[in-house]
Amino acid sequence: MKELIQLLSDEQIYRDMAVVLVPLVGALLVYLYYRFREYSEMMVDVVKYGVYCSIHQTINAGDATDYFDSDLYLSEPRNIKAVLRWFKDELHRERRGHGSIDRIAFVEKEDGPVGAITLKDLLSWYTGTPSVVIRPGRKGPALRIKFSHAGLACTKDDQGRSAKGDSLFVRNGHPECIVLVSDVATTGTTILESVDFVERAGGQIKAAFVLYDRQEKIPAEDGSMMSAQERLNRKGIRLVSMVKSDELRQAAVNDSRVRRVAEAKGLQCGAQPVA
Repeated sequence: MKELIQLLSDEQIYRDMAVVLVPLVGALLVYLYYRFREYSEMMVDVVKYGVYCSIHQTINAGDATDYFDSDLYLSEPRNIKAVLRWFKDELHRERRGHGSIDRIAFVEKEDGPVGAITLKDLLSWYTGTPSVVIRPGRKGPALRIKFSHAGLACTKDDQGRSAKGDSLFVRNGHPECIVLVSDVATTGTTILESVDFVERAGGQIKAAFVLYDRQEKIPAEDGSMMSAQERLNRKGIRLVSMVKSDELRQAAVNDSRVRRVAEAKGLQCGAQPVA
């Protein structure tokens, strides 16, 4: 005990510790500052380019007064760069945590190619992952699955089977591991339809990536209100979003730069969601 007291009373130890800790703490603070700055700038761009205030009819959630439009957001080149970086990082995290990913499947909604579809080839090239377009609203197998595959020309049913009975998302007897990609998650209905179709065609969905999660809730079979994330979780699928509506709302409240842009567009920054 005496030796320990003598050791702790030695000022040289604290000087040596300071030499090591001060640069580390300084580097951490600089890192955190730039991470916050980067996050703040992303939120500013989401509001400035992607969110607009109007009455917009959504397919699954009715009228939305504040609506995120990924096509508008992606019209700014630096936002494309931000999406590419986010997507690659999240895909790497998905592979590291849950195994290999064989393909990324881009969901085409009822009103045509939107959002992340405009980045399909770029995201596929940037991550080195083959892609496919899933169009659950179309009729006929060749219209519902769109990608280069030898069996596609001889598909004969809406279950994604070829004339030989092979499933399109099966390779060497094993299901392909697939990540779904869409622009916006509203209630999760379209994503779940795409999940069902991919699974019928032999694939296995590990996660769904979206640029924006509106966090809308709809009644479930048991009477509870469930968001897209909760509905997907019930099927063992992670919903990975670049931005959530409540995150954007909090940023508009806590970050003066985001708040100024939001107020200039007439968006509510209080208790109501921004989008």
